[in-house]
Amino acid sequence: MERFLDIIIPEYNSEQKLLIRALNSINTQKNVDFSKIGIIIISDASKTRYKKSWFKQRFPKLSIEYYYKESNDGPGVTRQYGIDKSSAQYITCLDQDDVFYDNYVLACITDNLLYNSVNVLWTNFSEEIFYNGKILINSYKPSDYPTLHGLFINREFLIQNNIRFSDELKFNEDMYFAEVLMYCFETSYLDVTTYLWKYNDNSAVRKNKKINWNISIIDYYITALKLIYEKLELYNKDIRHKKIIAGMYGAFLILNSSEFNDEEKKNRCIRKLIEIYKDVKAKSFDLYSREEKEEIYKKQFEATYRTIQSINYNNLFEEWLEQRL
Repeated sequence: MERFLDIIIPEYNSEQKLLIRALNSINTQKNVDFSKIGIIIISDASKTRYKKSWFKQRFPKLSIEYYYKESNDGPGVTRQYGIDKSSAQYITCLDQDDVFYDNYVLACITDNLLYNSVNVLWTNFSEEIFYNGKILINSYKPSDYPTLHGLFINREFLIQNNIRFSDELKFNEDMYFAEVLMYCFETSYLDVTTYLWKYNDNSAVRKNKKINWNISIIDYYITALKLIYEKLELYNKDIRHKKIIAGMYGAFLILNSSEFNDEEKKNRCIRKLIEIYKDVKAKSFDLYSREEKEEIYKKQFEATYRTIQSINYNNLFEEWLEQRL
């Protein structure tokens, strides 16, 4: 029987209890036909190699495919491996340490997709954060924070438009994939919360205690910007300028954070940023007044400041780049 939805789960050195928790959030779903739901787990060269019988014994009613990759390529390439193995009409992604928001998510989503036959469906997601010794929950709409969380996509639509996770991105792969879908194509939105980003102190984002995560992966962020810009050139030139200017300004703020101490890396990132700037400058900067640019910068500053508070607002972005050309 052809599956309607495949859930792609990349796995890398996961704690067994967390992987079980993620799978249990599928196993406990109500009012769904599990014969139409598939789970594809791809190990990204993990230390632990699971046996297929391990999944069958614990979750007998779930259809689980398990694949082991011999090379460690990062979550994006690993998700793409799972998408390429899928034959379902729709796909969604679930991280190994996260869960679906409640026991009615899949019934709600499959009913909506069956009725509306959309190509891309965005939903809300919630995030657990640790603050003052307590776990609190923040909630987001995709327009606030486009990500893979709570995103459901027609698989053939991805193939037809050559939308894939990039081999160039070991990190910020989700930014590239989600923002290409958000800004390049007509998509649909359902105002329900479907995904819970669980707090995990050992996750890749949080375990790097010595330096801010966004600083540590800034080179991937700039590469993702370049790839997004290339897609915008093809599919949505109307938005390419504001989106990429905002992204470049965000990179500028990160590179000038007081926490950024790696001069060699900083110079390498500046060279990559200038490659984008040269093309954007020729096509877009003169389209906007100083007041319009100020508005772009202020909004991006607010977004960047939420994760890196050691930055100051600075509207001399263009002058800074010009000095380095």
